Amino acid sequence: GYAINILDQEEAEETLRLLREIAELAEEEG
Repeated sequence: GYAINILDQEEAEETLRLLREIAELAEEEG
């Protein structure tokens, strides 16, 4: 239970980072 929740949290954080990076690139490209 707990281990799975921790892994999901880490994956969610990594996904958010990727989305932010993509958003920044999109803004730079206009």
